[in-house]
Amino acid sequence: MVALGSKPPRRHIWLHRIGYVTAVLFVIQLGRSAAIREQAWLQNRALNAQLMEESRTHEASLQQSGNAFIREFVVKFLVKLPPIQDLHGDGLRFIAMPSFGTSEYALAVSLRSKASGAAGTLVVLDKTNDVPRYSHRRFSMPTATYRALVADIDRLTDSWPGDADDCWDGSPVAFERVRGTRVTSGLGNCSPHYGQLKLRVLNVVRRSAPGPDLPTENDWHRFEPER
Repeated sequence: MVALGSKPPRRHIWLHRIGYVTAVLFVIQLGRSAAIREQAWLQNRALNAQLMEESRTHEASLQQSGNAFIREFVVKFLVKLPPIQDLHGDGLRFIAMPSFGTSEYALAVSLRSKASGAAGTLVVLDKTNDVPRYSHRRFSMPTATYRALVADIDRLTDSWPGDADDCWDGSPVAFERVRGTRVTSGLGNCSPHYGQLKLRVLNVVRRSAPGPDLPTENDWHRFEPER
């Protein structure tokens, strides 16, 4: 015990000082941890906002919207298709690039006014050789089939806000939908939204332009959206 009026032992004084310093350091560390967590939260929020902006449906062509990295590859493929101006004001351009498949494909299909059916062009990229090889074939599509396809695409994509689609592998998908002077477009990768879109298009293409060079169900199964 310490007698009244006497000074506490030096050991007690240093223990108190160490306690004060430790408490101060603890508070500083808490503040730093909170700041780091807040910064990480803000960065994640900004990244998600960017991803949503890039993957949403845009009121513009693909050259003017979407993820710049994916868009570079998409646009190089789309130039092998008829341009938007040749879709007679009612058409679709679509591209899909399965990361683990043996082929990629793009198509353009349109319905000319008073035509008996829709007409399209399919471009398939064979990835089984060191030198890329493109093949082209024309196809036709009954008016009812075309109308049902673009109605589904419009329903799925119009005003779609995007999502935080940040995977690296997958199956990049892009579309351009032409309705008169209006052009909507979008591109994405692993999200269920684009998974549903690509399966809808692929199922129609298999019937209208069949061939062994099209992606198989196995190519798409991994990326099929959850039901």
